[in-house]
Amino acid sequence: MHVGAVRPVFDGDRCRPTLRRRQPEPEPETPRLDPELARKLLEPIPYPATFPGVAPPDGKTTRFEQQKCQHCLGLHTRACPRVAEIEYHEGGSVKRVVYWPHGAWPEELVLWLEDVQEAAGE
Repeated sequence: MHVGAVRPVFDGDRCRPTLRRRQPEPEPETPRLDPELARKLLEPIPYPATFPGVAPPDGKTTRFEQQKCQHCLGLHTRACPRVAEIEYHEGGSVKRVVYWPHGAWPEELVLWLEDVQEAAGE
């Protein structure tokens, strides 16, 4: 019988049709991040100074640090879900950023440093 099928329900000696809906089985939980990819995001890589004296003290960083969003400090595939609105100057530089209130934006769309460290086994 498929979802939304009418099934007879016996009530004493009477039979009456009722509509029953069965929710789909929950999907098995899959890890958000492959452990190998997590380790690659955390491995140290050289970080040359863009300007004299502007580099991490050891001259290295991680891919996660290089790619993290300036607004939410995590990784995501599209526009930052924390940003509600961005206003630009005519030259293209950012004039104003409006953020969604805490708890009002979908944080599950962001891959956090803690998630990457956990997936890598650190």
